[in-house]
Amino acid sequence: MDNQLVERLAIALERTAAATERLVAVLAGRDIRPSVRPSEHRPATKRGRKVDTDPEEDRRIHERYKASGVRKYEDFAMKHDYKPREVKLAIDRDRHRKK
Repeated sequence: MDNQLVERLAIALERTAAATERLVAVLAGRDIRPSVRPSEHRPATKRGRKVDTDPEEDRRIHERYKASGVRKYEDFAMKHDYKPREVKLAIDRDRHRKK
């Protein structure tokens, strides 16, 4: 019975020592345990898919379209050697980025 008591006391002493060590570390301003959330150590990054188009080119197309006075994408595309769908998509992307 004495042997069991000694084992229990040894375990309790180890737990107390570990808890004391953590408390001292926290009070000293350095937590020795790993963070619960690993995201705290990762740098902040943008979420979602990377852009596969050039936002600056979309802005230039949109500005030239507004300045041209042309009403149809097809006419503007023919003048500036673009496909009409490219012009429409570039203008739409630029409009949505400005929101």
